[in-house]
Amino acid sequence: MKAKFSNPKMMSTKDLEKEIVKVVKEDAKIPLASGQSYKDLIKTIKHLFNEYRGEREYTTATILGLVKGDK
Repeated sequence: MKAKFSNPKMMSTKDLEKEIVKVVKEDAKIPLASGQSYKDLIKTIKHLFNEYRGEREYTTATILGLVKGDK
């Protein structure tokens, strides 16, 4: 299924996560070859996005701390 993004360049990571989950739910009628359930797949997608956001926040805080320390 082709995702219908209004403006992919302007999407936040949360919006991107929601779009991916929506597409997975729409495709849930098709069984996965791996035997993994779609609920597990959605959980994994959400976990990966949360992990990414946490790393990004940590990196931003570290950079801000280094910049403030230079003054």
